[in-house]
Amino acid sequence: MKDELTVTLIAPDRKLFEGKAQMVSLPGERAAFSVLKSHAPLVSSLEPGVVTIESEEGKKTFIIDSGFAEVKNNNVTVLVEGAMLQDEINIEEEKKLLEEEIKKTTTSEKEYKTKEQNILKYRARIRAVS
Repeated sequence: MKDELTVTLIAPDRKLFEGKAQMVSLPGERAAFSVLKSHAPLVSSLEPGVVTIESEEGKKTFIIDSGFAEVKNNNVTVLVEGAMLQDEINIEEEKKLLEEEIKKTTTSEKEYKTKEQNILKYRARIRAVS
């Protein structure tokens, strides 16, 4: 096994982070969790929330929409549907989008699930910068 933890965070449009870290915290679907060196292998789905990567260069915070994480042999691979750096978030815009989403009416289960996912996403972004 390697001595260091390597973290890769990838969204469809860009690679957000790739490098060594001491710890990564992830918003698991059932509960948030953190990964340190020598963590047991796992695969987890992720809900909208905050991913924090702590390295020698400091702490980086990303807000993700949802995704999956795999931990194996001191490698953490995080694939997300969308993500932003914390300082890319405009809180007033996110509040406006949340308000609009809450007001939307749905006529199908698919629309309801999309609405529910968007509400979780906007709330996670607002929490991250509040």
